[in-house]
Parts: sequence; structure tokens; C-alpha cells
Amino acid sequence: PDFIGWLQEEGMDMLIQLGSRLGPLATRGEPWVFVAHKGHAPIFESLIISRNSSTMDASPLAFSGTISVFPGRQCPWYKEPELVTKAEFCETYEGYHRFCDCQHPLHLHPGMAPYLQLEEVIPVALVTARRFPTVLRQVQQLWQSPGGSQTPLAILVDGHNTQAHMLAQILNITAIFHDNPVPKGTKHRVNQHIKFSLRTIFELYPEVDKAIILEDDLSLAPDFISYFQQTSLLMSVDKTVLCVNAYSYSAFPHTASDPSRIYRVHSYPYYGWMTSRVHALTMLGNWAPLDINADWDLYVRHYHVDATHEVIIPEVPRTRHEGGGGVHVTGLEQETTYDQRPLNTLHNVTINLRRQWHLAYALDLMATIKGATVVKITKHPCVEYPIPKYLKDKTHVIYIYVTSEEDKEHSFTVLGKKVPWSASRCSARFQQDGHSACSAHAQCVDDDKFDRVACLGFYYQNLHESYHGTVSFKFFETPVILIPCHSTVYCDEVPDSLIYRPTKADFTYAKKHSWKHTNSTAQLLWRAPPRYPEEEFNLINVRGVEIHIIE
Repeated sequence: PDFIGWLQEEGMDMLIQLGSRLGPLATRGEPWVFVAHKGHAPIFESLIISRNSSTMDASPLAFSGTISVFPGRQCPWYKEPELVTKAEFCETYEGYHRFCDCQHPLHLHPGMAPYLQLEEVIPVALVTARRFPTVLRQVQQLWQSPGGSQTPLAILVDGHNTQAHMLAQILNITAIFHDNPVPKGTKHRVNQHIKFSLRTIFELYPEVDKAIILEDDLSLAPDFISYFQQTSLLMSVDKTVLCVNAYSYSAFPHTASDPSRIYRVHSYPYYGWMTSRVHALTMLGNWAPLDINADWDLYVRHYHVDATHEVIIPEVPRTRHEGGGGVHVTGLEQETTYDQRPLNTLHNVTINLRRQWHLAYALDLMATIKGATVVKITKHPCVEYPIPKYLKDKTHVIYIYVTSEEDKEHSFTVLGKKVPWSASRCSARFQQDGHSACSAHAQCVDDDKFDRVACLGFYYQNLHESYHGTVSFKFFETPVILIPCHSTVYCDEVPDSLIYRPTKADFTYAKKHSWKHTNSTAQLLWRAPPRYPEEEFNLINVRGVEIHIIE
């Protein structure tokens, strides 16, 4: 199977711990099946090896087997009358870990949450289709956060599901099931369920002015509720705020350091967001239709975010995207990009709302730019840092040549590239004389080019988190503003000598290096003709090359 080549050392070790003997020996194009029950001996495993190294094909694998139902547990708490439904739930469904622990089960209730002085009641719509264990985790995080007991929760389920119904019954949370007619696995189905959830949460709570939409693939910061309570004040007084996001694509450990800081951007709602009833009705009145190929969030940006409607994002995110393999995020993208973004861990953060309203923000940004240090790039930014570190009180600006958000001139691309310092091009799967070619922490290839590459390491692939074209972030706590010339009013009368125009050679050099990838290598393995019988008998007649992802 192709995916075997992408398993890193941790994944391969887990496969072996489950009892697999043949999986680690499989190569591309070879059918492999492995059936196991965690904590028990493997039930079944089979591998069909390839006999044709030129096509990497093998015979099909058909199997059948009988899997015995393991005897149900008889946990002490099963006999408690008030826990009968939970006991039935835990014996029926898997994946709930501590919630269904036999000796010390986790019993959740809203009274766990510390008290928080609320500005207003803001319900949370837990939007889901099938990730019910993660919904449970979100409920736990909300009920352990200040204000959780005072915040209404509702589960909005895409389709009818008995598991979701039982879970909501146990938690005593309202569950609404969406009879979604759109085919599963399509962006149109997601579009329609978000639309349903946004409309339904305001119908469930007709007295509230705002609501939070929370997708089921997110982990929450301890001040999740407090963050939205504080920013609701800004939304109440400034009608140009279309929504407040809990997430920021621009946030990485070296670009986000102040959890009290928020930014205004021309972006769209994502990964935990709050909006008002008025703005929700406006969005619902012009939603992504079924007859065009559009994502609901990008559609919102195109039709509802403009010079008079903007989005608030935090410098340090209050949600973290978890998992992969969904409609939009692959497992590789999750590991190499989403897993690298920070999540606030502080409980009591006071959000700095000073002069965040529409006109004041624009004027202050202009004043900040006028008083900032202008950086003139004379060396390739991937060879030498253009920005000094840890100058918290001094903003640095870089004027770059950009004519559109598509970055056709590659200015953002060249500045944004970054390779992690500890990048290792070593793999424990390659064997030398029966031993691993490297240790788990070895720096097997000492490539000077990898160690030199720096750049600024921001999220240049998608520039939607910009404000009238400008992009703001921190570089090791030093405030940075990238200003595109001449596509924004903030580039006014700037001499051409100060505008960075990357050459073709600059782009070529930067393009050689991947961005933020931690496990950006894989092994392309194939079965080769055996050189001697023992090699075939032990299934080690394998040849391969390591591939490194280049954007």
C-alpha cells in the first residue's frame, strides 16, 4: 500500500505494537490486510507480494474471517440507575476513553466550569457529522472553562445518528438533526450543513444577539469563552465586524507571541467563529448556491467581506485544528502545517480592545507605518534574516512589489519560505546490515543549505489574512508589516529603491526549500527480484528511494 511509505518512525512502531509482522515489509502496489483487536493478539494478517518490479502490481487479495465479539465489561458503575444509558452507550460505541473508563469514568456536567462575568449570553453550536468523540472532548473543554456553565450548547448533526442522540441524552444537551439531501463527502453538503446550523442556532435561542459556530475537528483554549465574551463588546459597538474568529492561519510559534492582541483582516469565518444575528441573516440571504462549485466560507468572503465589513482574528489562536483526511485538509497538511500552529494555554487573558474599531484601526496603522523602521532587503531573505529579533517596541516594515493577492510576482513567497532548523533527511526504515541507518534523533545529512535557510516563515500560501493588502505578524516578537506596492493606500510615495522586487533567481532559490515541513519525506519502495533465496524468504528484497517534498 502506498501509505506505508509515509509512516514515520512513531507510526511504524505503533503498527508493530499492534502485532503486525507483514505491514512493515509491504511495498507499493502490494495488497495487505491486517485485523487486530487492541490489547489482544492479531486476528488476521496477509500480504500478497509483487512479482513484477516493472509495474509494481500484485495479485488481488480476498479474505474472509469470523471475528468473535469480545465479552462485555461489567464495570462497577454500570449498576448505578442514573448511569444505565451511559453504560449501554459505552458498551455500544468506541473511542470515548476516559468517559467510559471502567474504574474511573469521566462524568461531565456544566457545574464543573468556573464562574465568569458574562457580557451577554452567547450560545455555541457544536457542528458535526460523525466525529462524536471530538464533540465530547469539546463539551469537556467548554465545561472546564470559565463561563462554560453559563453558555448554552446545542449539537447540530448532519444526518440522523443514534450515537449522537444517545450522547446528547447523556450530557443533557439539545441535539438537532439535519435531514441533509446533498450527497455525502461533497463541499455542497458541508455548505448546506453550515447554513442549517447558523440558521438553527439563532432559531433555538431567539433572545440572543450573537452565536458561536464550532466545527467538530477543533481543540479549544482554556479562555475560549472569555475570548468571545470580550470581543463581543467590539462587535456590539462596531457593526463593521462581520465575525470574530478564534483561529489564525498566520500564527506560528515565532510569529505569534501576544495572546491579548487581535487584528482586523479581510478574511472569512473559520475554525470557531462568532457572528451577530443581523450579520447571520445577511449571510444566509446570500449563501453559496448548489449550482456553483464554491466553498461556503470563500463565498462569504467574496460577497460579504469588503471595505465596510471585516473579520477579527487573534494573534494567538483559541482553537487548534485536529485530524486530517477531511474535505479540505489532508493528513500530510495537518501534520506539516496545522499541527505547527500554537494554541493559547493561559486562562485569564484580557483582550486589548483599545482602538480596534474601524476608523481608529485604520488611522493607527497609518501612524505605525509612518513611524516604523523601513527594511531594505539587500541579500536574499533566505540567506540572512531581514528583520531583527525581540524588538517588541519597534515595528519594521518591508515594502514589496505586489500587484494582486495572487502574488504573481512571488514577493510573499520568497519572504515566507522557511525550513525548520532540525530538519532531518534520515529515515529509520532504511536498513543497513540489519540495523537502522540512523537513530530517532539523528541528523543524518549535514546539508549546509538546509541550515542556512531562514526567511520569515509566515503563511504566504493564502493571503486572506490581510488588511487592505498589508500583512501584519510578529517575527520573534518584533512587529512586522508587509506592505504591497502599489496595490494599497499604505504604499504612498515610496521610492523604488526601498521596494523589494524578487528576481527569478531569488524565487528559484527559495522554491528549493519546503515550508514548515517536519516530516516532509517518504520512501518510495518496490519489490525487486531477489538476489538469493533468503532475501525473498524474509521479504527484504526491497529497493527504494527517499523522496523530499518540494513545493
